[in-house]
Amino acid sequence: ETALGGSIQNIVTEDDATAKKMIEYLKTNRFGRATFLPLNTIVDRGGVNKDALSEQGVIGSAASLVKCDNKYNSLVGYLLGRIVVADNIDNALSLARKYKQSLRIVTLEGELINPGGSMTGGAFKNASNLLGRKRELDEITAEIEELKKTLAGAEKAIEELTAARDLLRVDREKYAEDIQNINIRRSTFELNLTKTNERLAEIEKAFAGISRENNDLATQINDINANKEELINNNNEQEKAVKELEARIERLEKELVDDKKSLDTSSEEINKLNLEFNSVKQQYDFILQNVTRVKTAEKEATENITSLKEKLTANEQSSVELNRSVEETAKLLEENNRIIGVKEQKLVEYNEKKNELSESHKDFFEKREKLSDEINGLDKSAFKINSSIEKLSEQSESLNNYMWEEYELTYNMAKEYKDDKFSDVKELKREITAIKGKIKALGPVNVNAIEDYKSVSERYEFLKNQHDDIVKAEANLVQIISELDRAMKEQFAEKFKDIRVMFASVFKELFGGGKADLELVDEEDILETGIKIIAQPPGKKLQNMMQLSGGEKSLTAIALLFAIQSLKPSPFCLLDEIEAALDDSNVKRFAKYLNKLTKDTQFIVITHRKGTMEAADILYGITMQEKGVSTLVSVNMIEGELDD
Repeated sequence: ETALGGSIQNIVTEDDATAKKMIEYLKTNRFGRATFLPLNTIVDRGGVNKDALSEQGVIGSAASLVKCDNKYNSLVGYLLGRIVVADNIDNALSLARKYKQSLRIVTLEGELINPGGSMTGGAFKNASNLLGRKRELDEITAEIEELKKTLAGAEKAIEELTAARDLLRVDREKYAEDIQNINIRRSTFELNLTKTNERLAEIEKAFAGISRENNDLATQINDINANKEELINNNNEQEKAVKELEARIERLEKELVDDKKSLDTSSEEINKLNLEFNSVKQQYDFILQNVTRVKTAEKEATENITSLKEKLTANEQSSVELNRSVEETAKLLEENNRIIGVKEQKLVEYNEKKNELSESHKDFFEKREKLSDEINGLDKSAFKINSSIEKLSEQSESLNNYMWEEYELTYNMAKEYKDDKFSDVKELKREITAIKGKIKALGPVNVNAIEDYKSVSERYEFLKNQHDDIVKAEANLVQIISELDRAMKEQFAEKFKDIRVMFASVFKELFGGGKADLELVDEEDILETGIKIIAQPPGKKLQNMMQLSGGEKSLTAIALLFAIQSLKPSPFCLLDEIEAALDDSNVKRFAKYLNKLTKDTQFIVITHRKGTMEAADILYGITMQEKGVSTLVSVNMIEGELDD
């Protein structure tokens, strides 16, 4: 109940078309407002962070702790999917602080911690919550039905026992009649005993048989009497059981009435909690908007990281190609060095040969010059190769510096992000050029756009929340007005019925007979309708009150006033010459009935009628014995009666 809050009153429908029809029905009949949950449009809003579910004291998410049919899984996720259930409030507070007040947490004791830090808790006024009371009412209703079935069975058994008892009574009467006949026969035999000495043996034999039959009948009578007492005892036990069942049913019905009163009280508390929930929900929506904005920024950052990774991959590929070129150049340099070494070795050999042959073969000087030219060419090639190596080294160092400055990555770190899918450097360069062109086509960037959007979004959310609160308040007021109208109609109809009965009784007593009644002009609109007063004094036809004489009108109005006063006595009442138009006999009836009402109400009556004064307890009058000087005179009629 705490987790669901106001959502416990929501209505689940099969689809949005049904919900739409229900909303149109409520609009047409002005029955108030309700929230509908169509199963075909409700979407699970996502679960709770898995890390939070493994924290100390966390029992699980509220959605995972609820059992339902599969068709309602999305509905349960929508209502309870983002609520965490904790075992106690201490663990709940620790969990809320750890996750920066971003979770909605409910404890087993019914405390609630909302996102943002607000807390709800305390003791329930009723003994059980709303869902528990519903279950308890169902159980009591089922128990009442079982008791009714038991009572019906007991009543049926009583009927069967009563029928059996009646049959036994018939048998007993039959046996009593037989016994009476036997007694008559025995008396006859005794009277004729002196006259039938000759048949003594036969008579004695017959008498013995009759005696045995008599004994058998007596035994049967005793058995019948025993059965009768047993049936009476069973009947008494059944009646006692029935009385106990009736008392228990009465007690359960009384408890049911008390539970309904508690339910009404809880409904009022729920309405108050709904108002608090609306306030908390406003804060929750604001926080949810901030979370959405943070997630959007996080998504943009993720996209930037992806773009940088792509650029890094391209640079890595370029670096690999440069390293490959460096390696090839190094191999070429090594080969040239080897060739130079070979040439130098040959040069040494040639020099040796030259030295050996220079003396004898001066013709070889031309070869030496040629070889010198070749050596010079090789030196130039080596110089060029060394220059290329230095240039490639500078390019490699420049690329490494660029990676570090732009992405804070070294060559070895960049190798970890290498992806063989992006091997076509030309294609990557074309994509980079196209993306840069698109970025350039976007034009100048408004650096304040995010702040402007944030400001406008916050104002929009604020105004939207105010609008929603006003709409909800309007709906609540309309519902309250509807409930008040319904309660007023019910109370008015009930009291009007009681006043009709009492008015007829008081009218008959004041007029000494006759009939009177009250009717509604328009029974469909009892709050705005007029009331017709119909009176029939003794000896006159039934007619509308407007056709009566002045005295009859006054006495009828007094009867209506006294009827209302009798139903709901007020402690104090002031009457100002209301019996002025009555004749003396009716004044006496008025005064007599007024005395009956003094048990619950104190009356002050302003009057000039003698009959009313005679019936009063204390009289107060104003006299002017001297001109311009008024004097109060009082007479205690009760003391006068006591003195008499």
